Amino acid sequence: MSLKTFFKTFPKTFRGDTIVEVTFAVTMFSIVAVVSINIMNSGLSSAQASLEITMARNEIDAQAEALRFIHDSYVTQRKLDKKDRQYEVLWKENIVDLYVNDPADIADFTTLSCPDLYNPSKAHNIFEDKAFVLNTRLLVPANVNSKIIQSFFQESGDTTSLSYAKLTDEIIIASSAVDGKFTTTDVYPRLIYSTPSGLTTDQLDEGDTYNRDYRRVAKAEGIWIIAVRDGTSGVVPTFYDFHIRTCWYPPGRSTPSTIATVVRLYNPSLGGGT
Repeated sequence: MSLKTFFKTFPKTFRGDTIVEVTFAVTMFSIVAVVSINIMNSGLSSAQASLEITMARNEIDAQAEALRFIHDSYVTQRKLDKKDRQYEVLWKENIVDLYVNDPADIADFTTLSCPDLYNPSKAHNIFEDKAFVLNTRLLVPANVNSKIIQSFFQESGDTTSLSYAKLTDEIIIASSAVDGKFTTTDVYPRLIYSTPSGLTTDQLDEGDTYNRDYRRVAKAEGIWIIAVRDGTSGVVPTFYDFHIRTCWYPPGRSTPSTIATVVRLYNPSLGGGT
């Protein structure tokens, strides 16, 4: 059949879609597309938030286990010679003596602004409350009597004298408004490590937890510990509460996410020890 014959026999009632029908179809397609994209974005946001919360909780758990490790090591080493009581320095002479707050001196964790927590002009900022974090890459059971820990106690090869300053600087990282190690975070709460002295000091590690060269804490982003003694004043504390706190802004959100936990560790000195 030729085209001429075809068009002659083509029914006159056959016609194309009107502009109204086309507009309606495009509108329906747009609505379905927008709804689908919003659902996908919502799913991605939920997955991102879940991942960030998981990473934050991992960091909190690591700090909690490090606190328990120092405390338990101190308890088990109290009967040893002074030179073998490395964790007494960390627990008793540093954490307890230098970083513990009275309950009345700190505020509840109720702020909705993460930057305010790092602002020295704000009341009860982390610097005022003597916040700190622990280097969890050095605090592992295998390092109790290892050369890594022992080297922090020796000065220039002199095995008869002990140097505690380097030990506390490497393992207990105190908040300071000067060095800038404690900052807000652009992602999730985390510790960022750098190479130790003698290597490339400007080299940072943000994920390789198995590289032994990266074991110096360069930054504590969005995470800190506040230590508080029990409420009884004028007597030896029965326990110490360690508030491990985090604060960060998830992508696309103006309200911060905050997760906190408390680790209570009892004072072994009440049992008759030193």
